[in-house]
Amino acid sequence: MEDFLRGRPAWNEHYNCSLYDWRSIPLEQRYHPYLSTYRIVASCFLEVICALVLFAISRPKYIKQASYKLMFALELSEMVELGLVGIIAPMFGLLGIVYCSNPILDLCVGTMGLGIWYFEGQLSILLALNRCLIIYDADRARQLFQKHGRVYIWLGVVIVISLIMLCFGAPVVYSAAGGGFFFDPHIIYRTSYDPYFFNMVHFVFNHVVALALVVIYLVFGTLIYRRQKMGLQRYAISKNELSLFLQISIICFLTVLSCIGYAYQGFLFEYKPLIIITADAYLLYLGSPAFVYLVLNKSVRYEVACLLAYMAGRSVVAHASDFNSTAQRGKSRTAIQAESSANKDSIG
Repeated sequence: MEDFLRGRPAWNEHYNCSLYDWRSIPLEQRYHPYLSTYRIVASCFLEVICALVLFAISRPKYIKQASYKLMFALELSEMVELGLVGIIAPMFGLLGIVYCSNPILDLCVGTMGLGIWYFEGQLSILLALNRCLIIYDADRARQLFQKHGRVYIWLGVVIVISLIMLCFGAPVVYSAAGGGFFFDPHIIYRTSYDPYFFNMVHFVFNHVVALALVVIYLVFGTLIYRRQKMGLQRYAISKNELSLFLQISIICFLTVLSCIGYAYQGFLFEYKPLIIITADAYLLYLGSPAFVYLVLNKSVRYEVACLLAYMAGRSVVAHASDFNSTAQRGKSRTAIQAESSANKDSIG
């Protein structure tokens, strides 16, 4: 990407589309109607679920916590990424688009997707570190993330680092001929490997994120286990803390799988099933936080239920109030009848 930004001749040399005819691979081989339709439908469904969860997380009583701010940022970025890799990219598959058929659009979509991936990976590390610290040392966690709005500083640093990494290494593009995202825009058309398109930044970043997440959970998991084994009441962990810890652990585990899968996908492009599995696994990863929050987070489930009830013309809170009022009225009538009966007995 630095060659493109600086206008170096190397960019025109390696991204030159005049060396072959992109139509040499017929549309029938670049056209993926069933797979693309499935991904678009699945991504639209996931977008709706993510939007509901995003609404729940953004409620004032939750968003004031640093953990929920990080979760909100991660969920928002994943919604955008879902739109890119789950809706726009499959549309490319329906149209048979490759880099040389529409280079500017392909580059824009790929670059945005790669930048968001860098953002998500770093955010997953921050989120894991935040939850582990809260379980192990809540005071230290508040100092690092909550105090003086430091969580916004962390988010700003993550954004800056993501933009810097985008400036180095080859950009990723979608190829309908290959059925996925690749750093080599001429993949399938040219079978020879060109080391120019190897993105060292992306390769190292994926391994660093995967290793960092594993190390964070191993270290803090060991420390938390030892502390709990000591049986100190001061360090007792609430059920809510354990639940949120489990939620973020699942998400980070899926992040590790995505990191490893995309790090080696470019070397195994001949195996189409592997490309399909990796792309579908990434879609699953993007939608997984919403499902994890819905299944394991009672607060998120309640807020989503309230929103759905409101959209259906009913309010969960109002319904509960009506129920309580009815119960109170029934209780009052019962009390009056009992009092009247007691009065009759006393008179008799």
